[in-house]
Amino acid sequence: MNKEKIKTKLTYFFSLSVICILLVLITYIFFLRTIEVDVMQGLDIQYTGENGMALAVCKNNTLDINQRTQDFLQSVTYTIAPNENLSNGDVVHVSASYDEQLASQYHFKPVHLEADIVVEGLNNRYDSLADIDKKYIDKVLKASLEYVESNVEQIFEINEQKEAEFIEAQSVYRVFMKSNSSKSSDRILVIYRLIYEYQDSRMALYYTVSVPEINDGMKVDKQDIFGEKAYLSDNEWQILDFDAYIQRVYGSQYNIERIE
Repeated sequence: MNKEKIKTKLTYFFSLSVICILLVLITYIFFLRTIEVDVMQGLDIQYTGENGMALAVCKNNTLDINQRTQDFLQSVTYTIAPNENLSNGDVVHVSASYDEQLASQYHFKPVHLEADIVVEGLNNRYDSLADIDKKYIDKVLKASLEYVESNVEQIFEINEQKEAEFIEAQSVYRVFMKSNSSKSSDRILVIYRLIYEYQDSRMALYYTVSVPEINDGMKVDKQDIFGEKAYLSDNEWQILDFDAYIQRVYGSQYNIERIE
């Protein structure tokens, strides 16, 4: 009988010892052991601007099953140098800064704090209108018309024609404007004749719509499209000389080509 009691006690103490050892191991693995964290893992570099005039922004998009690791990586900040007028093929140096207190709390040892990245994927400007794909031009023109049709009420309200009844928008003049400055994007500009009725009379308002960022990425960022009333001079108005108007307003800033 005593042997059975002793055996039971030994089994109990052995099991208890195993549990304690496991608890110590778990505590060490998850709470005390220093873990290396690669701060460059999941690094996402996004560029704004075109080839030769781009800027870069870094952030970490790591989705880690360990919430503490994910929280720590999201707190890391990155510095990029150089970070202006970037071109494809340029090499930028990325350095990471982290919260030392948080790293110590989580027993993290950040590694790979610096990296050299080759810039790539930046869009290029077109040399001339002849280089632009017709389908891309058509997409731009369609977006410009949609802009007018979506904002026609605001257009008339801004131009003090609140009671105007819109009839139709007619595209009367279209140009590709290549900027003379790297700080200003190339664009396509369309002049629309907005036909409307006001106090039983049919009238016309001339309105310009600009679609910027024209490049070989062939995207149309609709949120960047903008418009304004075309303020023709008396002489320009008499013969609807849109060439003279565009040259007067934009000629010093852009090389202008007519889109037929």
